[in-house]
Amino acid sequence: MTKSNISRRTFIEGVGLTVANLLPGTTPFAFAASMEERTVAAAKAVGATDVSGMIWSPYLVPMQPVIAEFKKQTGIGVGAVQDISIFDAPQRAMAEALSRSPEFDFIHIDSNMIPSLASAGYLEPLDEYMKKADFKIEAIGDYATFMTFKGQTYGIPTDGNVHIQYVRKDLLENPDNKKKFADKHGKELKFPETWEDDLRIQETLMDPSKDLYGSGNLRNRANGPTWWYMIFYSAGGFTFDDDMNPTLDTPAGHYAVDIYLRDKKVAHPESAGWGTPQMIPRIAQGHVVSCQYWDGTAKLRRNRRPRASGSMVWCRAQISPASVSIARSRRRSPRC
Repeated sequence: MTKSNISRRTFIEGVGLTVANLLPGTTPFAFAASMEERTVAAAKAVGATDVSGMIWSPYLVPMQPVIAEFKKQTGIGVGAVQDISIFDAPQRAMAEALSRSPEFDFIHIDSNMIPSLASAGYLEPLDEYMKKADFKIEAIGDYATFMTFKGQTYGIPTDGNVHIQYVRKDLLENPDNKKKFADKHGKELKFPETWEDDLRIQETLMDPSKDLYGSGNLRNRANGPTWWYMIFYSAGGFTFDDDMNPTLDTPAGHYAVDIYLRDKKVAHPESAGWGTPQMIPRIAQGHVVSCQYWDGTAKLRRNRRPRASGSMVWCRAQISPASVSIARSRRRSPRC
C-alpha cells in the first residue's frame, strides 16, 4: 500500500464517519504504521461504494478535499447528501429514527443526540469496525466518552470546538484607554481574569457611535445557552444532582443569569437575532471589544494584517474567566 496523503488531523475532520461502513466479517488485514493507513486498508476490503448522509454544507464544504482523497484511495465516497442545518438536524434525525427510514448511511449531528438516537435503535455501534482498523478516538480529557452510550461507541468526532477568549489588543494597549479604565475602576487595564473583569472592559471601552460594542458573544435562541452554560459551569454549577433533580435555582445558576443579562447591556441591540454568519465578520473586523468564541475563528487572527483601524484581536485559549467570588480562574494554555 502506498503511503497515505491523508493526515491524522485532516482525516478526523473529514471522513472519519466512513469507518462506520466497514462490515463485520471482512477479511482481516495486517496493521499498517498509522491510523490513517489502517483505516484506508480496512475500507479497501469493503469495496467501492458511495454513502448517503445528512450534513450541513458549512461542514461538508471544508471536507471535500479529504473526501476526494479517501475515495481515490478506497473507492468509498459521499454520494447523495441532504444539506440540513445543525440546528434543524436533531428533529429530522429523530423523525428518521421513528420512521425506521433507511435514507441515510450517516448523519453529522451534535453528540448530545447519541443517547436518544441509539435508544430508538437508529444507530449502529462502531466498536467492532474500529477494532478491525485499530482505530482509536484520541481526545483530551474524557471527550471521547461523548461518542458513547451504555459502553458502546456510536460516533466519530469531526468538530471538537472549544471557546477561547478574545480581546482587542490595540484597545488594551491604548494609553488613553489605560488611564480611562484606571480612573474609573482603580485598577490596571489588562487581559480579563474574571467575568466581572471582562464586563468592566466591555463597558468602559465600547463606543456605539463608532459601531464598537462591548460583547461579541452569541445571544440567539440556538446558541445563547452555550454562553450561559460557560458561566454556570465556571461558577461550579452542574445541571442535575445525583438524583437527577435540576440544580439551576442555585447560587451558580443565579450568578450565571446575572452575568448573562449584564452581557446583554454591552452587546449590539440586534445581536439577539444573530448567529455565526453575522457575528464572525464583526469579530474579524474589530467591531467588538471582547468575546468568547469557538476556536476555529483563531485563524482569522492569523490571516489578517494589522490595520490602522485596529482590527487585530488578542486571544487566549482558556476556560472562560470565572467569578472570583465563586470559583477561581482556570486557564488551559498561554495566549495564542
